[in-house]
Formats: sequence, C-alpha cells, structure tokens
Amino acid sequence: MAFKKSPIDVIGDSIRQLHFCILFNHHQKMNAMNNKPTFRAALLAAVTLSMLSLSSCQKETPGNQDPGNNMPRLVSFRNGEEKMSFTYSADQSLRTVTVKSELVTGGEENVYTLSYRPDKKIDAFTAAGGNRIKLLWTNNDLTGAETWLGNQKVSVTDYEYLNGTLRSVFIKMVYGNNLVPFMKFSFTYNTAGNVGRLNTWTYNFLNGQLEFSGHADMEYDSNPNPFAGLKEVLKVFWQVATPNNVTRIIQYDPQGAQEDETVYTYTYNNRRQPVSAAVRTNLPGQAPVNSTAQFTYVQ
Repeated sequence: MAFKKSPIDVIGDSIRQLHFCILFNHHQKMNAMNNKPTFRAALLAAVTLSMLSLSSCQKETPGNQDPGNNMPRLVSFRNGEEKMSFTYSADQSLRTVTVKSELVTGGEENVYTLSYRPDKKIDAFTAAGGNRIKLLWTNNDLTGAETWLGNQKVSVTDYEYLNGTLRSVFIKMVYGNNLVPFMKFSFTYNTAGNVGRLNTWTYNFLNGQLEFSGHADMEYDSNPNPFAGLKEVLKVFWQVATPNNVTRIIQYDPQGAQEDETVYTYTYNNRRQPVSAAVRTNLPGQAPVNSTAQFTYVQ
C-alpha cells in the first residue's frame, strides 16, 4: 500500500509552530505515497508535539486545571496565524479546544468538544461531523486512544508507563483488519522531571519496518509550564509531561549529526508564567528563522 503524502510530512517542517497533531485530519489527506517519510520531518513532528508539555508530578483530575496551585488558566496560545484556545465549564473542566493551523486544519478553525465519563475522566474528543478520538483508561492511567472517522476506526495509540511516568507512545494506523505501525516516541528524563531526550521511530512504507529516525535533546527554564493543568488532554496528542518550559532544542539525524537548533526566549508575568516567547530556529547554511508566540490567561 502506498501513499501520496506521508502523515509525517503533513505535520510540518517548522519546530517553532506549536500546534496539535490530530490524526484524523492527517488521515483524510493520505493517498498513494511511493517514497519513505523523511527522518527530519518525523523528528520535527515528535519535538513539536513534546513542546506543549505538562507537569507529570501533579495528580489533578484529567481535563481540569490543577486547583492546588490557584494559577490563572491558559485560554489561548498564538504564533502568527497558528492558534489554540480553550474554554472551561463552571467546575473548571475543559469544555472545548479550538485549533487553527495551516498544516493541521488547512487554515480552518476547528472546534473539538470534550465529553466525560461518570468518574470525570475524559471519554472522547468530538469534532464536526462526529469524527472523534475515544480514550481508553486502565485504572487512573490513559493507556490508549482510538481515532474514528464516523464509524471507521483509523488509528490506535498505545501509551506505556514506568513507575507512573510516560515512557513511550506508539501510534498505529488501521488498514482493513490490520494495524500498521506509524510512529513511536520514547522519552528519557532529567533529574528535574523534564524530558532530556526524545527518540523517534517512523514506519518505512517500502520495507515495512519501524526505523530509528533520530533524537532531540532539550533544555528548560525553572518556571511553571502554562499547559500544566491540561495534562491528560494534551497527552492524547502525543505530548509528554514536563514541569518547565523548553528553552533549547537540538535535533539530530539517525547517525547522530546535528540538523538544527531552536532557542526560546520567554517574557514572564509576576507568577513566572510565560506571556510571550521569541523563537529562533537556526538551520545549517541558512539565515535564522524568527517568530513570536503569545500566551493568554484568565483567573
């Protein structure tokens, strides 16, 4: 089976663009592809997903802002025309997620509504037309997610933990009665609980093997991550938990050669939350690429 364009390539080629990776948006774009996904595109996808990271040490109710820290809630993130915004119910549980991204939603603004189980855990994300991501729980851990286009299941995501910490995410696409490997991420952590290294594997459509695509090393500040109250919500989109904000990412190809570097310089409010970030991406042999990200909060 071949595809016109890999879902990995659809994810994008700019690490500075922080946006969701909704599987069913990519699945709709897949068609006859006859070449292997690029290693760099896969790694960019993985690092992009890990950037919107959250605190894994807190025990808040999934979908809720952590009531213990009394921090203002994040209501929007914007980087140029790319944006994400959130609305909340009276009990502070997340009600909707709005995403606008040229690469993920074709520049359209999509709204995803959350539904909850009786135990307050998130049951599903539902978009227009009934497309949805169904969450699977084992005790208190999110252990799986299924992506559905109407009545057709198109992908399965498995989450693996070690001592309560997320160690890997494995995404598989559904073709007929078979599950085909798509992408895998694994995470190693530093002493502060932040992800120090992200490893990526991608599926080679030519030989049918999952192959190592490279890794990224990351550095952080000591301030709280603004997405900390959305732990389980963003994990659905393959994002790992880190308590602090990433300040530097260096990406490497499968042979260990450096490909590029991205540096984030934040401006903070009086609660040490970032309100903006100057983002500079350094590519070999090219002029740096600069952008500015904005964060908005409500008490």
